[in-house]
Amino acid sequence: MNQASPLAPELSDQLDWINADRIRLGECTGRVVVLAFFNQSSSYCHNLLETLHHLVLKHPQQLQVIGIHVPKYPFERDTTRVHDGVSRMGIRFPVASDPDYVVWQHYGIHGWPSLALIDATGGLRQVLAGDVPAQLVEDTLQPLLDEAPIPLDGGPESIPGRRQAGTRVLHHPAGIAIGEERMYIADAGHHQVLECNLHGRVLTRYGTGHAELVDGGPEECAFDAPHGLLLHREALYIADTGNHALRRLNLRTGQVETLAGTGRPGTPAGARIDNPREADLNRPWGLALDGERLYISLAGQNQVWAWEMASGALVHVAGSGQFGHADGHARSARMAHPTGLAALQNTLYIVESGSASLRRLSFNDGQLRTLVGGGLFEFGHEDGPRERASLTCPQGLALQVDSPVLWLADAGNDRLRTLRLGGGSVATARIEHALSRPEAIASGAGAVWLVNTDAHQVLRMDLESGEVSELEVVDAEA
Repeated sequence: MNQASPLAPELSDQLDWINADRIRLGECTGRVVVLAFFNQSSSYCHNLLETLHHLVLKHPQQLQVIGIHVPKYPFERDTTRVHDGVSRMGIRFPVASDPDYVVWQHYGIHGWPSLALIDATGGLRQVLAGDVPAQLVEDTLQPLLDEAPIPLDGGPESIPGRRQAGTRVLHHPAGIAIGEERMYIADAGHHQVLECNLHGRVLTRYGTGHAELVDGGPEECAFDAPHGLLLHREALYIADTGNHALRRLNLRTGQVETLAGTGRPGTPAGARIDNPREADLNRPWGLALDGERLYISLAGQNQVWAWEMASGALVHVAGSGQFGHADGHARSARMAHPTGLAALQNTLYIVESGSASLRRLSFNDGQLRTLVGGGLFEFGHEDGPRERASLTCPQGLALQVDSPVLWLADAGNDRLRTLRLGGGSVATARIEHALSRPEAIASGAGAVWLVNTDAHQVLRMDLESGEVSELEVVDAEA
């Protein structure tokens, strides 16, 4: 053992525990402890937390993971919002909220995600920072685990039953697509895709409900936290975020197939990939269609790619891959967790949660430009001219089919925003219904449909009357 390791600072009494009773590091002596400093809005954090879940299952008696949520945005200081984030992310180990950055400072943390590794004697051995590959995390932990005895019990655990899905039909839905007679909902919390009529009656559930990557029919296939959906001809395209894959549901046969992605997070090599089933993607999120090109925002690798329907190839469209915010030639410009997409007249519109911005990619000159927002730590809720308006952690984007209006799901502000194209201003839609992290939006059938993610709802705004109503999503047998 490394006897020179300094003693890890004890956890502050100021923490708000989310899904566990208060834990002290002294209770964990004899186990290896990982303090995972994360933020619910970071795609990098999602991947790293999933790695830790697998390691806990592999070493249930020797390893204790404790999540420390640290806010980026003011709304994330609210314990209720952190509860919602823990539920949405499906975190199964104990989590505490550190709204005042107390533990963050005690451990000298500088960014999300970061892992503080504590050995079985309570010594702080190392801090890993950034988007660390899963294998490196495991390789770094293994010497500490080899030193640790095997305790008689499993140590502190998260408390089951708090803010669980229960019997509700939807659980943190995250995507929606509207057809002439059918609607499709990405029920991310249940790892399923629902086919419904336009009144909300569920006709078919696709997916077993287990977070896996499996092709097949409605009861055989499996998804992991699906988000973006897009209808085209007789197919539904699915951004299967947790599986890092692009999937397609054949609406005639009911069969789901994987078009791109291996199930592992990674970065594609080169500008064109002819065998996309062998390419590692990173958290595909939003989808948009322009002709025979299906655009995919890859939130975890800060890029946009396109899947060519004719050739089946993946093509790099925008983003250097470096997290940041800089306009310029599309492929070399910096992006920060792109999420929602919308396409119109040789133009692709993109919202980025990491830079709280709306951007426009013109295929005429290949330039990526910022329309609204534009800073990694610049955000707000101001309406008005584009150069003055501000967003907070936007997630969804849709183009109103009968007018040049973009609708934005401004998740961090719990607002539905609009931007009239051609020089218009940003405005907030007047909705009496309370919003809780709206993440996805679609236009069709005379309405705008909003996924009210943390309220587990779908809302419908009638475009003629402006009336907003909650869609009653019910199972067919109900």
